[in-house]
Amino acid sequence: MIINRGNMCLDCRKDTSFGTGRFVNRTPSETDKERGYLCKNCEDKFYLDAGIVCLNCGEQFLEGNSECLECKGREFRRIKQEDLN
Repeated sequence: MIINRGNMCLDCRKDTSFGTGRFVNRTPSETDKERGYLCKNCEDKFYLDAGIVCLNCGEQFLEGNSECLECKGREFRRIKQEDLN
């Protein structure tokens, strides 16, 4: 059974509802046990830990891809903070 956490960020547990300053950039998120959102800060932290950028076209992915889904490129680098702004 999945528990609906409503407007809660599933990582930092802060409220992402309208008026909190975390509503506009929140992202729907779900785990095996919970459903809710990720605030922008937590989503950025996730991508900084596991994200890569295709050096050919700039498309962003999570680690584990050996080929870019957009251009079929095979050269990647880690996502940096400036990629997320």
